[in-house]
Amino acid sequence: MKWAAVSAALALAACSPGTAVRPQVPPPAFRQGDVVENRGAGFAEEILYDFPLNPRNRGPIFPTGTLVAASESDFYGTTSATAGFRGGAGSVYDLTRRRRLHVISRTARQEGSLPLWGVVRDRDGALYGATLEGGDLHCFGALGCGTVFKLTPSGTAFDKRTLHRFSGGDDGAEPTSGLTLDMHGGLYGTTASGGGSGCRGDGCGLVYKLTPAGERYRETILYRFAGGADGKTPSGGVVLDDDGDLFGVTARGGEDCLDSPTGCGTVYELIPRRFGYRKVVLYRFLGRAAGDGAIPVARLTRRVDGTLYGTTVAGGKRRCRGGGCGTVFELARWGSAYRERVLMTFEPAPGRVPPEPSVLLLHENRLFGTTAAGGRFASYSFPHGCGTAFVVRLPTGSSKVIHEFRGPPDDGAAPANGLVGGADGSLYGATSRGGTGKCLEYSGCGTIFRLAYLGTTIR
Repeated sequence: MKWAAVSAALALAACSPGTAVRPQVPPPAFRQGDVVENRGAGFAEEILYDFPLNPRNRGPIFPTGTLVAASESDFYGTTSATAGFRGGAGSVYDLTRRRRLHVISRTARQEGSLPLWGVVRDRDGALYGATLEGGDLHCFGALGCGTVFKLTPSGTAFDKRTLHRFSGGDDGAEPTSGLTLDMHGGLYGTTASGGGSGCRGDGCGLVYKLTPAGERYRETILYRFAGGADGKTPSGGVVLDDDGDLFGVTARGGEDCLDSPTGCGTVYELIPRRFGYRKVVLYRFLGRAAGDGAIPVARLTRRVDGTLYGTTVAGGKRRCRGGGCGTVFELARWGSAYRERVLMTFEPAPGRVPPEPSVLLLHENRLFGTTAAGGRFASYSFPHGCGTAFVVRLPTGSSKVIHEFRGPPDDGAAPANGLVGGADGSLYGATSRGGTGKCLEYSGCGTIFRLAYLGTTIR
């Protein structure tokens, strides 16, 4: 399964509620920094940065992945493209508290391309990330099988270093996640393929670890998936508990279901042993025929008591084109096993397509997330809606849309991958499209936004 970057060739129109009209040329309704309230949901949105199309300065466009906080109001992030950078596909940037964006690194070819999942930051300020493509250009028809990189602060700049180039075969190929960092500097991630000759010769995917060894990093394959009931196509990376156990999902494999002929996906645990890891399948999704989710692709969220939360892009009780519309699920310990509960089933986006939910942010007894499609605001070029932000309250599972993105020229569209909490109690995120119309006519090249609670802060 080849994960593709968002196409930069689309000409996107302004979104308007309940309509599907051809592109207009309206003036922007507000400027960067204006605040737009959504009083019914109790949140106000503020556009912190609107990505412009700037080929001369090789500016980043189309943000992807989840933001990571550098300080109270500084954020690091990644994009899937770089304007005017020949052979380049993506960048890493820093947005300062003064809302100035600085490019830290541009990715291309042997150094890796398409850093789609953001970065993680260690205590010394170094950044780590993975790219979908690039690296070993003898892999995947010269596209490359992906890389893992490190950006080390050096004065006012960063020095870039490639820690690993995936080679396919017994090694991984096509990273499907950002990285998880442990207290010893180890890096964990997943790849969609590679790991052997199973799954029609491409490999069923694997979980890997990169361990610092002096100036180098040593790769260890923690688990190679076998397909079928064991799961295939691990996605979203892994989360760690205090004992060093790893938890993750596979998008395919497990039980066959209506939503996927190759299996509806699994949740798994990797338990460290003296030599290697022991894998346990915690749950196999059953799909919409059983009112269950199917095809989990986002990273899990873990509560301190061991309860796991996640999303699926298919399954559920609602009918979308090609299958279910997706779910939010809970996986809680039940004796020596786990019991699954569907907390929320998504409604169809306009055109009866799945809304594509993101990774979840857990804050006290609430789960916050985004959907790349859905909402009332649709247009000729966003026929399935411009996306939403939502909250699920625990333990009841009651849910509410807290923001509906309107698209250009008023707002962002297609939120990239979930939300992060700020020190001020607000929610922060990025949209891969939209903005105030300074990029690709009135399509927009993405935004960074803030959702502020209209009351006491969310703490």
